Amino acid sequence: KAGASLAELAKEFSCTLKCVRDTLKRYQQTGSNASRARSGRPPTLTRREERSLWRQARKSAKIQYRELIKEASLSRTICYKTAYRALKRVGIIIFRVKRRLKINKLIAYKRL
Repeated sequence: KAGASLAELAKEFSCTLKCVRDTLKRYQQTGSNASRARSGRPPTLTRREERSLWRQARKSAKIQYRELIKEASLSRTICYKTAYRALKRVGIIIFRVKRRLKINKLIAYKRL
């Protein structure tokens, strides 16, 4: 509301006086109430590249990460950990199947 004091605004929006002050200051500086863009390392893969990895992983379930990265035809080379994290986000984990013992009479007897 026009002409309202900072204390009244803080009480109306159930926030602190500092929060109201900072919000007004940000609005005067940027012309918007939106938070400023955060800095940080940009993602290695684009969404398109992640989808390409996902499709290749779904196509062949037991493929190794090295081969998966080659077949996905990405614009840059990535390490297998990057591919692992990208697939893990959508719930796909590629793992090696454990070697099973060959069945002989002793092992067959133990299973019973």
